[in-house]
Amino acid sequence: VASSWGIGRAFRYPDGRVAGALSIAAIDSRMAPARQAELSVLLVVDDSGSMRMGAPVTKRDRAAEFAAAAALVAMRGGDRVGALVAHDAGVGLVPARRGRNHVLRVIRSVLTQDEDLRGTDLQGALQMAVQGLKQRGIVFVLSDFLGAPEAYARTLALVARRHDTVAVLCSDPLEVRWPDAGLMAMRDAETGTTQTVDTSDRRWRSAFADRAAAFDGVRRQAILRAGAELLALPHDETPLAALARFMRARAGRR
Repeated sequence: VASSWGIGRAFRYPDGRVAGALSIAAIDSRMAPARQAELSVLLVVDDSGSMRMGAPVTKRDRAAEFAAAAALVAMRGGDRVGALVAHDAGVGLVPARRGRNHVLRVIRSVLTQDEDLRGTDLQGALQMAVQGLKQRGIVFVLSDFLGAPEAYARTLALVARRHDTVAVLCSDPLEVRWPDAGLMAMRDAETGTTQTVDTSDRRWRSAFADRAAAFDGVRRQAILRAGAELLALPHDETPLAALARFMRARAGRR
């Protein structure tokens, strides 16, 4: 619609049902109190195989929804916005610029997924963020951060030293705790290796939960020590609501 902010996108479950919708009008009404001065926004999106875990909505889809919302908010404020999408074929770059057509290009880049690409190059994407964003801005790093912290912590710290950096932690309930579902064949989303486990074994479930909690603590500490702000996407909150909450919290600290 000409001269209107009423453009948007529907997000759907695998069966086609609409899970939610995203529009500039909806975002702008929720974000208006939290607008800041003009800046550059860079979206670093992890497109690894592990990010495609989750049902009915994958971690990657939630990350894309958050990134698209942030891009639309940046456009509404006249800010520059760009994207880096990291996968095992390299890093896809959309430089930070202004304009509606450019932002739509950014959104297409974060929404597009190639199922054949399973690994990631998050460290490479972070290095490009250090080199590519010339003036100080805000960098959203959207990932599950399942790799070893030493693989990304140093480069994340370099980004945080130059820019206001927010690590958006994407997770799935099954990464924290498994139900009693009997024998399950589990496949590593990035390496393709499989392993059969007996999820009815209470000791296995307890040990899994303990290891997951320990890893989550190490992961969060690594992010915070790097100087980035941590924003977790709760399972019971939409990415749009999480972004609105983040922006309001930022406004309250000013």
